[in-house]
Amino acid sequence: MTLLAVTAIDRRARPTPIRTVRAGAYVDGIWTPAEPVHGEIRAFIAAASANDLQHVLRVAPEGDWSQAEWCIWTRHPLRLADDGCEQTGSDEIFWNGEWHRVHYAWPRIEGGFTKGIMRAVRDRGRTVSAPEDVAAPGDGFP
Repeated sequence: MTLLAVTAIDRRARPTPIRTVRAGAYVDGIWTPAEPVHGEIRAFIAAASANDLQHVLRVAPEGDWSQAEWCIWTRHPLRLADDGCEQTGSDEIFWNGEWHRVHYAWPRIEGGFTKGIMRAVRDRGRTVSAPEDVAAPGDGFP
């Protein structure tokens, strides 16, 4: 199985833009987000299979069950927000006209590739108010 997967990745992989979201930092008490690092990898992307979705059902919170959309196969290591590597966010892949965030990754060391599940990053216009927009104590709030 591993040899077949490696052969398929090498034959079908295409150049794919990737960005790694670095952790921000507080500067003088104000949160400053870091700029993402852009690059390019070779990857093969396909619809997530029933087995991939079954795995997501076992490990993901219930709200994420319907969110797994695509499976990515690449020889590049994929980073997740909670894997403890240099305080980075999850990698994001540009595919099919929009950015997709990697939510699960399974490194296959014996084959030299990584398989991941990703889903579209859709900003619904949500924003966080700036500190000056937040009501101060004594402005009519307890």
